[in-house]
Amino acid sequence: MENSLIVGWLVILTGESKGKYIPLTYGEINLGSDIQNTFIIPDTYADIAPLVHLSISITKKNQLFELFASHDQYPVLVGNVPVQNTTFLFGGERICLGSMTLQFIALCGPDFSWDIDDIPDDPDDLLNTEWDKIDLEKTKNVTLSSEEVPIKFIDWDIAEQKTTGSLSPSEKNNILAFEPEWFFCTTDSILGTRNEQQDAVGCWHHSTWALFAIVDGAGGHSLGEVASSTAITTTFRYWKASAATPANDIKLWIESLFKQINQKISHSTYGGGRAAITVLLINKASSRYYVAHTGDTRFYHMRERDIIYRTKDDSIAQFLLEQKLITEEEFYTHPTRHQVTKMLGLSTDPEPHFHESLYSPGDLMFLCTDGVWNALRDDFIAASFADLAMPMYWQGPDCKTRQADHASSIVKSMLHSVSKHDEKKVDNAACLIISTCPMGK
Repeated sequence: MENSLIVGWLVILTGESKGKYIPLTYGEINLGSDIQNTFIIPDTYADIAPLVHLSISITKKNQLFELFASHDQYPVLVGNVPVQNTTFLFGGERICLGSMTLQFIALCGPDFSWDIDDIPDDPDDLLNTEWDKIDLEKTKNVTLSSEEVPIKFIDWDIAEQKTTGSLSPSEKNNILAFEPEWFFCTTDSILGTRNEQQDAVGCWHHSTWALFAIVDGAGGHSLGEVASSTAITTTFRYWKASAATPANDIKLWIESLFKQINQKISHSTYGGGRAAITVLLINKASSRYYVAHTGDTRFYHMRERDIIYRTKDDSIAQFLLEQKLITEEEFYTHPTRHQVTKMLGLSTDPEPHFHESLYSPGDLMFLCTDGVWNALRDDFIAASFADLAMPMYWQGPDCKTRQADHASSIVKSMLHSVSKHDEKKVDNAACLIISTCPMGK
């Protein structure tokens, strides 16, 4: 332990040891009142488990801090929320166990980590797992018009644990496209007449699973931008912590993800940031997808020219529409269509809407922020992508190139239509199209 590298600290905020700290190193540290623990909590602190009350670990392979609560009768609270079994820590959290309160300070994280060669090996790091085979190298950027500004797009090379692409609002517009063996996706955005980009998109995948997220941030000053980037970063870390393989209970896995995002947004924006989010999971082996959302970002499942499923917004206008108090046409001009009733970043954890279904080869999945659907009707969106699943775009030796060019052209044209909808006031707009065409077959 003495020779290991410091990765963070637990600072004691209460009781006789107030102001003292516990250094964290690679591996696992245990806290409890018994002498067998890594760090022994004095008996002046009440309601502490004799053996392991909680443990915190970080390994060479999985550079994430994981907290494990050992006993139901000895609760652990992180940010006043009871921990059920495990949770992940990202820095700044307050941890309560019994009468002791700790502040978690992270040294290692997105901005700093020790050289991989300096980190002591952990037995788990020596195992050969599917994790090492994940390949996210197949990314290409296509430079477009310099008049538009892109979203912050985060794509992570999981195998090497570093970013492979990160765009900021000062850069030129780019479409980012992925071409793995079993799906194709492309995404783009515009800044509109806003001063900052508050939309964000993330895509992660390997041979069996793919995860997509689209976020629309909200809040004064730059809080919306912080909220959206926090949501994407937390989604990546959660995906990575799951070894890119969601648990058997997908609904519970997603609900836990939303809870993590909600807490991180609240912490990073001091309770002032909000975010609408839609998350999509696709499983190649079962031909099944899972979608969850909170707020007014949308998901569309399209087959040929038909929309066979679309999420419903968490807005007052949506409620009025369902109560048949307004018509579908009135919905798009109603003053309450942007009055969202549920978002991430609130003091209470969200209960996301959840939907799962099967998809067929050639189906299209479309995710977008309200800047897109507010300007374009559903029938226009469906018609825009209608021919993308035609065999001419997914058969033949150059099918990927043809589909990439065509999909990119459609997305760019769609966002051009958004920008012309009301040139005096154009919202941030971001979208993501996923094609399940069996390319090259």
